[in-house]
Amino acid sequence: MFISVPATSRVGGGSDDVGWLKPTSIHCSLPHQASVRLQHFYTVLQDKTHTGKVLAREVKEGPSITAVSLKEKYLNLLQNVLVRTIQHGLKKDLKLPAHCCSKKTLLTEAMKKQRLDLCWKYKEWTSADWQKVYSVMKTRSEWSGATPRS
Repeated sequence: MFISVPATSRVGGGSDDVGWLKPTSIHCSLPHQASVRLQHFYTVLQDKTHTGKVLAREVKEGPSITAVSLKEKYLNLLQNVLVRTIQHGLKKDLKLPAHCCSKKTLLTEAMKKQRLDLCWKYKEWTSADWQKVYSVMKTRSEWSGATPRS
């Protein structure tokens, strides 16, 4: 069963905190209250400029934050807004990137395994043995003109 919920043409200035929808018709198979939650992000921003500023500040402070975590963090502001609508609003209305590259780990599992293998291979070495290796590396870098790593 499909429910058609016509939205009013009034935007902003309503008695509701979120405001009214733009003129459109929403067809979905959800109950009436669930279909009313399909509100546009820019409507929230027009009536609640505080919401837009809060979200913009959060995204600028941590560019890798997701729309899901924004909704969970500010549930009282975004309770009637879908996650996809938040993504769309950040990208289109606030001109912010809707996604960011994920943070890379400093060491991958393969790198950790290689380092452990090296440690097990040379576990009998003393600090004097390692000092000899370091001095050879230092001498080679002086010949080539490069600075040794510290």
